[in-house]
Amino acid sequence: MITDSTIDDFLRHLTTGLTLHLFVNDHTPAPSDSLPDYTEADFPGYQPQLLTKWFIVAGQARHAQVAFTLADDLRTPQQVYGWYLVRNSELVAADRHEEAPWPMSIARSKLKVTPHLALGE
Repeated sequence: MITDSTIDDFLRHLTTGLTLHLFVNDHTPAPSDSLPDYTEADFPGYQPQLLTKWFIVAGQARHAQVAFTLADDLRTPQQVYGWYLVRNSELVAADRHEEAPWPMSIARSKLKVTPHLALGE
């Protein structure tokens, strides 16, 4: 048996220093994945985001919503399939959006992501 408070402490440690990235390859995340399995977005205005606003309760961690904004129009939309989390150049977690892909093509378009982690996912 592991107590709820121990699990929450573990998640607090796990979520420290994570950076949120978007991926643009048509990939379904798997436990055996590594960073080369993901092709990072590179649309104008894109930058990975350091995550510092986690809410941890009952063995689940959820971050405040993060918005990515396209800076310029694109002739060919960049298709975003999901997000992944990195710490010290190591893949920690990833998720594919159930409605993927998200096309990014019109300047000032926003893509909003709410990263989340739960033990056992």
